[in-house]
Amino acid sequence: MTISRNFLIFTFAFACCISLGVASWLSYRSLHRTATRMDKAQATALHETRETTKQLDLFIATLEATATQLVAKLQASHLDQKAIIELLKTKPAYIAGMSIMQWNRDTIEPISAPCYVEKNGQEIATSYTNTASLVTDATSWYTTFKHAQGYVGPIVDPVSGDTVIAYAAPYNTDSIVVVTQSINHLRHILTTLYAGTTCYWFMVNTDGTILLHPYEPYTKKPTTLDALAQQTHQSQLETAARDIKKQQSGMVTYHDTLADGKAWLMYQSLPSVGWSLCGVFALRELGLNEDTARRSFIAIALSVLIFVLLILALITVVHSNITRVQLWYITALASGAILVTIMALWYFAKNYPEFKHATMPVKGKMELYNFLDTLQGIPQKNIHETSENKLDTLNYYLNYRYKKGRYVPTGIFIHYMQFTSENQINIVGYVWQRYFDGIHEGITRGFVLPQATTDVSINEIYRTKVEKQETIIWRVNATLNQHINYARYPFDTRDIQIQLWHADFSQNIILVPDIDAYATLIPTALPGLSQNAEVPNWDIEGSTFGYKKDFYTTIFGLYSYGPFGTYQSIKKSDIPELYFEVTARRYLIDTLLDDLIPLVIIVLLLFIVFMVDIPLRYDSFPCYLALFFGLAVSQLHFRSKIPANQLTFF
Repeated sequence: MTISRNFLIFTFAFACCISLGVASWLSYRSLHRTATRMDKAQATALHETRETTKQLDLFIATLEATATQLVAKLQASHLDQKAIIELLKTKPAYIAGMSIMQWNRDTIEPISAPCYVEKNGQEIATSYTNTASLVTDATSWYTTFKHAQGYVGPIVDPVSGDTVIAYAAPYNTDSIVVVTQSINHLRHILTTLYAGTTCYWFMVNTDGTILLHPYEPYTKKPTTLDALAQQTHQSQLETAARDIKKQQSGMVTYHDTLADGKAWLMYQSLPSVGWSLCGVFALRELGLNEDTARRSFIAIALSVLIFVLLILALITVVHSNITRVQLWYITALASGAILVTIMALWYFAKNYPEFKHATMPVKGKMELYNFLDTLQGIPQKNIHETSENKLDTLNYYLNYRYKKGRYVPTGIFIHYMQFTSENQINIVGYVWQRYFDGIHEGITRGFVLPQATTDVSINEIYRTKVEKQETIIWRVNATLNQHINYARYPFDTRDIQIQLWHADFSQNIILVPDIDAYATLIPTALPGLSQNAEVPNWDIEGSTFGYKKDFYTTIFGLYSYGPFGTYQSIKKSDIPELYFEVTARRYLIDTLLDDLIPLVIIVLLLFIVFMVDIPLRYDSFPCYLALFFGLAVSQLHFRSKIPANQLTFF
């Protein structure tokens, strides 16, 4: 049966239209999904910024309410000095300090200035006139509040030495009430209630000077957004600085250092003081589904390739008298389309990796606290509720402490990593733990690295005790076993896991990440890793803490005998174990140079030999033999990089 030429033309033309329609539909769907996800993520980030600004402004507004109540109590009755001190001691914990200053009309110096201030984590009753208790000179403090009324600051409290914002409320011609809120308190509120693995917060005053930022150099040396824009050569920050000076809200997209990539900078004005709260949302951490994006792009690339090949086939059918040179051109175009598609698939596999955390990541303090409460059967609380108990809920999280002795804050800092074999990595760094009197009594100090081989060194290098807190730091040099999957080589992503146990097996102690020891938990900011920490031939993508329950077929002999059998067995399978995870992605260029180029050269030589093989006949056999041995050596080199029992593809 002979198929007519017109039927072939119609068939290929129809197939071209179908493939073009499929490619167009897939492209539209991908763009629409991406735009929808971005719009949803942006709306969520904007809502979170507004809500955080509102909540933070409510905390600042408590200064005015507290000062007003204090003035009313002072005006209601005449109090002596001792009664005033007792009144000041009623200061709420979320207020940094309260004071009552009485002025001499003819001089700057106050007659009396009793205060109750938080200093170094302790509440102390003193006076701004007591020079022995002052950290800094109080002259500017007296000058600022001589005729002040309303919000004042930022200013340095001479007793605590902290930068504070104050509310001044005169209650007669010679006396004034001053209530302060520490910048450290505001930082605690932000990092506890709102910061996590997708965003961090910083605060600027009315002239654009950064008051609070996870990157300490910006606050130690006064830095403005304008200066930061000039340093980083980003005009978007200049736009944000102009809006902030006008106390306007807005959003810009820029490259953030801590987020290590593009981020949204959203800023909202705090009505009470005129400052602005800025939220930085890392676009790489906003939950955009990389698996869906990768599959969509691969489908688009393949549909476009099919369309191009069908077009070339249609051209071949339409031109019945096609020449040999034209056929070479068509073949070259088809090969080029396939090559471009392969490169596109490599690009998608590299930039949209298939990776899932092996643990439950700790995304912030509140998530950690809720996780610990869940272990004890305590129901989770909602900070966004509008009930009268909302302030109690906020205070619950802001004053959350590891009350149970089975929780030990633990931190880690790695400054060297290197793979010593296919499934082992050597690390050098530091691990520290904090213990508290009355909570961790009778608990052994120390930790265990269960993945470590015989090549491990853990040496205590520092131990200190301040008040009721004991901090111990160890230097660690260890080789750890890892479970590495090479099935997606060379587009694989390695999840380096450092498992931590407490040294005391018998008390079911749970290690918790020492979150306050890190500037931010955004994975791309690499918390827990030195800036000089590198893995040869690998690009470190992020780091995070997480929990996982491992199943053990033994109870490690932790049980007791009773009159008939055993009792009080301790099962480690029930205990969530702390992991520190580092995500690393293989450098593709190294693989291309090391593995692909030899194969390309062999293919080209094989093609040349094949083209000249017909006239040479058996004389070309040594060339084939040489290429075979070259291919065998290249394959052996390739297989030496991965375990022999794992399937790989390129």
